[in-house]
Amino acid sequence: MDKILYILSVLITLLLFKTGNASNNCVVSKRITYGSSTTPEVQCLAYGGCWDAEGCYIGNDYVAGFRTVKRICEVGLVISQHNNLSLQECGRRCLFNENCETFIYQFDITTCQLRDTICHQYSSSVEPSNYIRSYAKMAVKQWTEYPGNCAQNDIANTMENVNTCAISCKSQSTCKIFVAPRSTASNSACFMKDTVCDILDPGNARELSATTFLPGPIYSDLNDHSQSKLIHITDSELADTCVASTTEKDFNLRIPWPNLGDGNPDFRIVIKGKNMKNCMNIKYGLTMSGVLAYVGIDGQISPSFSGPFNACEYESGNNDTECIYKCTCGEDYCQAAYIRGFGSDDDNMEICFYNVLST
Repeated sequence: MDKILYILSVLITLLLFKTGNASNNCVVSKRITYGSSTTPEVQCLAYGGCWDAEGCYIGNDYVAGFRTVKRICEVGLVISQHNNLSLQECGRRCLFNENCETFIYQFDITTCQLRDTICHQYSSSVEPSNYIRSYAKMAVKQWTEYPGNCAQNDIANTMENVNTCAISCKSQSTCKIFVAPRSTASNSACFMKDTVCDILDPGNARELSATTFLPGPIYSDLNDHSQSKLIHITDSELADTCVASTTEKDFNLRIPWPNLGDGNPDFRIVIKGKNMKNCMNIKYGLTMSGVLAYVGIDGQISPSFSGPFNACEYESGNNDTECIYKCTCGEDYCQAAYIRGFGSDDDNMEICFYNVLST
C-alpha cells in the first residue's frame, strides 16, 4: 500500500510540473523552513515562500544565491535571453556573468532573461504571475547571508548591488554588516550597520523583508561574528588566529561562496595549523583525529552545518601543519565549503589559516 501511494505521489508531482506553472512549486520532496516559526503567512507568500500547517517553507523555485521576487522585474538592460533552459541553468548563467544582477524565468515556456540591474520587490509595476519569477542576485564571495533583518542604526547606504555594498562595508572601519532590503523608498541596494545583531533570534529571522550579510565564514557554535579570530583566520600574518580542536568541541568552519566569480567553479583549499595529525582522505575512510574539507550538496536558504555533503579530494599535505584539498560542485559554484578538525585534548590540535585558490 505504501509503495502504491509513493508511486501515485511521484506521478502527481510530474503532472504538476509538466504544466510549467510556478504556482506548483510547493510540492517538494524535502521541506526547508523559510524564516522562523513566527513568520506570518502574508509575508511568507509575498516574499517567495510556500505555506502549510507547519508554517513557511521553500518551494522548488528556489535558486541558491538568489532572492525570489514574485514579479516581472523588467529593470535595467537585457544582457541576454535564452530559450529551453532549466531554472537552475538560468541561475547558473547569472552567477557566472559578473554583470548579471537579476534574471527572469518564465516557467511555461522555459525562457531565461539576464538583466544588469538588481530587482527590488516593488521596482516593477507589472503584477505577479503564476508563470514568471524574477531572481535578484544575493551571492557575495565569502560573505555569509541570512534571510532576515538586523534593524540597527544605518551608517551609510548604496544604490547599486550587493557586491558594491560588500566593498563599501569593508572599506569603512565602523561597518560590521550590511542589510539588503527587498524594497525601500529610495530603492537602495543596502544599508551598512555598525552593530551585529543576533540574526538567529526568531524576531530578526522572521523578517523576510531583507537579507543580512556578515563578513567572512562562521563557526557552527559561534554567533559572535565580531570576534577577531573569526574575521582574520585567513590572514597568516596576524598573531593568535589559531583555533583549537578539542574532545568537547570540534573545529567546524563554513566558508560561504568560496570562489564565486573566479571563472572555474573548482577550487583548492589550503589548510594550515599545528598538530593536525592527519589530512583525511575519504578514499580510506575517516579517522578519530585529523582534518577534512568538504562541500554542501543541497542549496541552503540559511547557513547550515547539516548534510548532505561531498568530501573534497585530498591532494597533498604533511599530516601535521598543512593539508591541501581540491573541491568541486560540478558545473556550479559551491554555495559553501567546510573545514572540519577532529582532535582530542591530548592532540593539542589547532587550525590557524586557510586559503581558497583557483584551480
